[in-house]
Amino acid sequence: MNDQVIAKIRDCALKLHDGIALENSVIAVRVADQQYAMIRPEATLSDITDNDVLLLNNEALKGASSLIHAIFRRNPQAHIVIWAESPFSSAVAEGCKRIPPVLDDMAQVVGVYARVVDATDEASLHKAVTKSGACLVRSDTLGAGLLAAGASPAHVTAALLVLEKSAKVFWEAQPFGGARPINRVEAWLMHQVYKRKYSQMESRANHQTPEDFTREIAPPEMAARQEMVKAGLQLLERNLVQGTWGNISARLDDQFMLVTPSGLEYDLLTPYDIVRVDMHTLAYEGRLKPTSEKMIHAELLKAKADVHGIIHTHPVNGSVFAAAHSPLVIADEADRKLLGGDVAVAVYGLPGSKRLAQGVTKAIQDNRACIMENHGILVCGGSIADALEKCEALERLAGSQIHKLKPPPEGAL
Repeated sequence: MNDQVIAKIRDCALKLHDGIALENSVIAVRVADQQYAMIRPEATLSDITDNDVLLLNNEALKGASSLIHAIFRRNPQAHIVIWAESPFSSAVAEGCKRIPPVLDDMAQVVGVYARVVDATDEASLHKAVTKSGACLVRSDTLGAGLLAAGASPAHVTAALLVLEKSAKVFWEAQPFGGARPINRVEAWLMHQVYKRKYSQMESRANHQTPEDFTREIAPPEMAARQEMVKAGLQLLERNLVQGTWGNISARLDDQFMLVTPSGLEYDLLTPYDIVRVDMHTLAYEGRLKPTSEKMIHAELLKAKADVHGIIHTHPVNGSVFAAAHSPLVIADEADRKLLGGDVAVAVYGLPGSKRLAQGVTKAIQDNRACIMENHGILVCGGSIADALEKCEALERLAGSQIHKLKPPPEGAL
């Protein structure tokens, strides 16, 4: 079997295994006309081998999974289809018709609503995955779960992870007053921008090399770049971010900061992909564009001399508080010292907007972390390592408060 096909399946499997409780998944790849590769149902996602992958013709795929077969048959542009049984999506699919746009990464990837579709309704399934890339599925034989299809492993797995996270947020925000959706018009606009721009950035991106710089990068700056690349991998490994969302910055001096680029996967970054930005003008160096949230990082670094590293990310538990517009009250003295007190809420603003930057800078005063409405969290640290520690602490504390108030659905533990 083609090594590239095996690599695609393994890449998808690892992303799902490291993500949000999607271990029980079926991954299929279109190899050629009416020829497909699919992992064995009993395969372990964390350790896919060549023997775990089956090569199937059209009829064999239909016999193995009529659901996946139907998506491939109706959508010639789909190269990867994944079905996943997942606890929170299953719980929501059993009792709801759709999930509203409770998080802006869901709005971008999936659209205004994440629809629940019956597995026997092929036309509706095709429409849902063609329009949104992913949907929740209810089935009498398969149970309930998630379905996603597309051309890129990164985008298909990101859609699944974001959708399962949104289902979890929708479920667990109830004791905090419920998840408050984003305005539908704004959600629609974000989805259009994502489809036209960000969903294509990875395929178009050319990584930078030393030859792209007109100057020699000094050793301290290169060390900072390497630390940011490492931190991005740690965010993925610790499930503090999905896909390309979130961003990292580090202070170089009183004029320049380093930030992660826009639209590139963290596990693909090199130190030369990190972008140097002037904090005062937001002018940047090189071919890669900096994160769209560069304004937030610049304003905080200019205002707070003791801050040298900032991480904005979209962790699962923190996103529950973001969707509920709820602050995180911290009782433990050690955690209060680490985070600078209670975690305040920054008012909602569209990604990359001046309103969002103003809301975050207003929410972070003596404290060093904030909840961003319908968006995620942001933490400030004395270093990148300190900011990463704060991210983990905030996510741990948010999870502890959620589980005290609402038990997860069966199978989520």
